[in-house]
Amino acid sequence: MEQKLNELIQKISMCIIACNNCHDACLEEEDVKSMADCIRLDKDCVNICTMTLPMLYKNSRLIRETLMLCRNACITCKLECKKFPMDHCQQCYQACKDCATVCDDFITSYYPEDCGCGSN
Repeated sequence: MEQKLNELIQKISMCIIACNNCHDACLEEEDVKSMADCIRLDKDCVNICTMTLPMLYKNSRLIRETLMLCRNACITCKLECKKFPMDHCQQCYQACKDCATVCDDFITSYYPEDCGCGSN
């Protein structure tokens, strides 16, 4: 479990970094209005991923639900970032995709009851 937990923490941390970078870079784009949803979702994903990390560290009883929220935030953010060709959006897309996948893997391995995972 420790190896999977470390991988999960790493992917969530990388997602936070990529979403923060995307958020900041989107604000510098010429047509910021067209990127409003991306900017908002980047920040939402950062907030949810950031909330998830301490829940993992303290082995919260709500970790399954928290990971599902993290997974769903990452899926929503990746779908928005996928719409844009800029490098920062594509990097965010990949980080969110990786994070959602690792959340799925962790949930199905350790909290499998009716998770609805595997569909990201």
